[in-house]
Amino acid sequence: MKLLTEVEDTRMLDMLCNGLYGDDIFDINVESYEVASKWCKENPKAIEDLSMPQCYEPRIYAYLRSDKANSIKIYDNYSDENLELTWDGMVKGMQLLASNYQRHFSDLMEGNDDFYTANSWLQLALLGDVVYG
Repeated sequence: MKLLTEVEDTRMLDMLCNGLYGDDIFDINVESYEVASKWCKENPKAIEDLSMPQCYEPRIYAYLRSDKANSIKIYDNYSDENLELTWDGMVKGMQLLASNYQRHFSDLMEGNDDFYTANSWLQLALLGDVVYG
């Protein structure tokens, strides 16, 4: 049986904030962030519905949400690779979290998510699997 669950897309912003906060696995590429930040300054309406628009996560989120062709480079400190975060990748990460990591997805849906939930989602969005714990 296939079940469908609707998740507000802004929950991915929450996951992005929590997954990057205090993380030593992934770092935002500075040049890539500057592109997103500049875009947000030029398109203020694209970020006005998000809380804390002065922070980098809402700017990245708004930039990715605006066009599926947009991407942000994320540096993986463990593999020494630059990865690309895209809107489609974030959606796929949410789908994989729901399918393969039900405990984390349940925590997300119940508002009990934490860094571990968010970091798992971010790894799924970037790597397609939870590789680091």
